[in-house]
Amino acid sequence: MCRGADGQRCPLQLNADPLDGADLTIQELGSIGEFVAAIATLVTLAYLAVQIRQNTRVARAQLSKDLFLTSRSALFEIAANEDLARLAAATSRVAGAKIEPSDIEAVRQAEFLNSFFRLYELHFNLSRQGLLEGSIAQSYEKVIRLFVRTEAFAHWWEQARREEYHGDFAAHIDSILAEARNAV
Repeated sequence: MCRGADGQRCPLQLNADPLDGADLTIQELGSIGEFVAAIATLVTLAYLAVQIRQNTRVARAQLSKDLFLTSRSALFEIAANEDLARLAAATSRVAGAKIEPSDIEAVRQAEFLNSFFRLYELHFNLSRQGLLEGSIAQSYEKVIRLFVRTEAFAHWWEQARREEYHGDFAAHIDSILAEARNAV
């Protein structure tokens, strides 16, 4: 151990050999331990913050998925069930007006498209959040492009449905619709 002329310990030398008789006091060892523990605590807190943020994103995505699928299921049920379609057609008619078979078919077609596009809107939103693989989003994009080519879709989208969907999704569908019209 290094001692000066006055018997005091020498200051720490950076180029000194650590095994050259330099002894650390219990207090110095405790300080090093506290420093290492503080660094480890900061690293742990940073890791936990990242995990919490990621878990929050996943929980929100799951909630969105559940809401969209529930909505889609109800809409598809109207499309699949003639009695529910009749009820939906009746709610859109003026009291006492006769419901024509074509009204029921129109409701069923509209709700079928609506149920499918609710599901596609979910995929669109999850893809934008980075929670959906690109290949899945691309496969839905191909199906959407098939729907968009039909006259029934264009009529449905222009007449009633655009206001029911989120702005970014509606803009995306509008751009696909514009591409389809320009391709013809």
